[in-house]
Amino acid sequence: MLQILDPEGKIVDGMRFDELKMSSETLFSIYKTMLLTRFFEERMVLESRLGKLPLYISPKGQEAAEVASTFAMDSNDVILWYKRSQGAAFARGVSVEGMARLFYGLNRAQETAEFLNRSLMIPYSLVGIHLPHAVGYGLALKILKQQRIAAAFFGDGATSQGAFHSALNWASIFKTPTVFICENNQYAITESNAFQTATRTFAEKANAYNMSWGVADGNDVFAMYAVAKEAARRARTLFEPTLIEAVTYRMDPHTTAIGDIISISEEDKERAKINDPLRRLQLFFMGEQAKKSFAIQWDLDKDALLRKEIDSQVASSIKQVDQLFETAQKGPLFQELLSLNKRCYTKNIDQQKLDGCSFFVPDAIANASVRDAINFAYYDVMRADDAVVTLGEDVGMAGSVFRTVALPELFVKEYLAGYSDKVLQKFLPLQSIFGKDRVIDTPLDELGICGVSIGMALAGFRPIAEIQFSGFVFEGAGQIISEMARMKQRSEGELSLPIMIRLPYGGGRYIEHHREFEAPHFLNSPGITIVCPSLVQDFYDLFWASVFSGKPVLYFEDKNLYRSIAAGNLKRRVPEKTLEQFGARLAKEGKDVTVTAYGRLVYDCLEAAKELEKENISLEVIDLRIISPLDTAAIHSSVKKTGRLVTVQEEPRFFGTSAEIGTSVFESDAFFSLRAPIKRVAPPWVYHPNHIIWDLYIPQKEQILLAAREIMKA
Repeated sequence: MLQILDPEGKIVDGMRFDELKMSSETLFSIYKTMLLTRFFEERMVLESRLGKLPLYISPKGQEAAEVASTFAMDSNDVILWYKRSQGAAFARGVSVEGMARLFYGLNRAQETAEFLNRSLMIPYSLVGIHLPHAVGYGLALKILKQQRIAAAFFGDGATSQGAFHSALNWASIFKTPTVFICENNQYAITESNAFQTATRTFAEKANAYNMSWGVADGNDVFAMYAVAKEAARRARTLFEPTLIEAVTYRMDPHTTAIGDIISISEEDKERAKINDPLRRLQLFFMGEQAKKSFAIQWDLDKDALLRKEIDSQVASSIKQVDQLFETAQKGPLFQELLSLNKRCYTKNIDQQKLDGCSFFVPDAIANASVRDAINFAYYDVMRADDAVVTLGEDVGMAGSVFRTVALPELFVKEYLAGYSDKVLQKFLPLQSIFGKDRVIDTPLDELGICGVSIGMALAGFRPIAEIQFSGFVFEGAGQIISEMARMKQRSEGELSLPIMIRLPYGGGRYIEHHREFEAPHFLNSPGITIVCPSLVQDFYDLFWASVFSGKPVLYFEDKNLYRSIAAGNLKRRVPEKTLEQFGARLAKEGKDVTVTAYGRLVYDCLEAAKELEKENISLEVIDLRIISPLDTAAIHSSVKKTGRLVTVQEEPRFFGTSAEIGTSVFESDAFFSLRAPIKRVAPPWVYHPNHIIWDLYIPQKEQILLAAREIMKA
């Protein structure tokens, strides 16, 4: 463990100390920021005990690890931090008022902007979830050839999370300019480090990833400055990530809401006081080395005056926030919150660039398949905006397992003849055109794919992430639900995540986890838009609209439609509609029964409608296209006309799309038009069976026919 300054304020490694070349101004700023952090901690603990905060997460004792390492970086290096790493935020100049508002729950867009303007992300609450974001941000900086790095602060408990291993693996594979700073504060609520790892140190885990690492005394500002400075240099100049372990000690309970159940010996508590980073630096300031190296003349009186000044400043700022808390009206704040997810963040496409470009030649493709629609949508959006990147397993060299991240051979031969020698199995992978920085093959890691996409989006890219089969999405669901869906609301609308996640789904002769429809699991995530087209043109248009919506979009593709079943004419164009303007589609007009469906099921409904015409039963088929948020207006309008509703879904019958559609009808005036109870055509409440009987599970035309006939008799 690197130590330059011992607990008594003495320099014990003169050579490393001399190598720092730290200015007296920097050192004094570090000390003042550490004091600011400490007084903020103490005041916020008091506020929490008075019941004004749900809880406060104190970093008391960890100030040197956070502040000194932040000062070792450049001001435009990006820092991603969890809520205990407040010293890093204060080191970037975040105001006491802004930080207090955060914990009071009074943060506004201007507080978020204060963080972002300092190359500081808004804080994370979940343990370790942000580590892949730091890798994605670093990867983006590397692609952009910017001399900046991404640094992530996290606790020792985060090393037990899958996100930690995912992040280190990606960082080492892609050589991202990322610095990981693990604050080892010795224990959690009930567990010591022995329950977190069997290794001697946390940092040595980096050996498994062929990554540089170091262990430093986290209460020693000089040691932390030294290791962070070297790690930042390595990341900036060599694109090499580093894992740093700062061995420190948390002097306050885990949170003010949950004390420490673990028994801490009096000896350990006394040792913590001796090792207190503020005491250590104070002793150094009053020693001979400070006079010699920094020309600092310091004594207890000057120190007490500085502490009083900073404490007064902190107290005054928190008092102002406290007064706002007492008078805050929830109504306006709540209304503003409700509007966040309705906002559309679009990027205007350079129409002149599009008009002068050849990538819409030919502008029409006859008898195109759904796969053709995705092929050309991919190619066209990547030509339209250099910020569009795609990542996933096998999307690069192979053009994805379904050859969707590719162009068909016939098109290549006629329009891109220079790439003909790169055609692979009748398709040209888009990586051959756009390169490995924009079409990125990834490890087999859905958590990493989703998390890295978030980091790239935060850095200004528009990632299209492919989950090879939608059944694999649950490995990354934590990133989708906890981060993608919430980021706009957490940032008060200041941050949007323009991420499209492609999810090939669809039952048939496929093995387990390769055939299910997972969309309903995400329906209760307000920040997520769920798209599920059926028409060839819609696959193309909604692809464009999703990429440029500025929102996280789950784009479900029924893989049974990839070939000829849904063939149609394709018009290559920039859609005139935004994603919000794509409502449900009237697939067939009728007068007796409204039928709602999505994906392949729309075609089953149309076949049933054709057959029922012989029986003088007229079905009106509604293609939902966007499952969340639902276009309830179109559904209600149709029900008012027909007076009957049959819902068709591919997921198990309870708590799915049909339940939401039916409830929306009951809650609207369309309810009074119903002539019969709503019927639901859906698989039974069991998991998808073996592939040999898949057609007995997923709704077929015969079940739709039966439901329509029965509802007409009611």
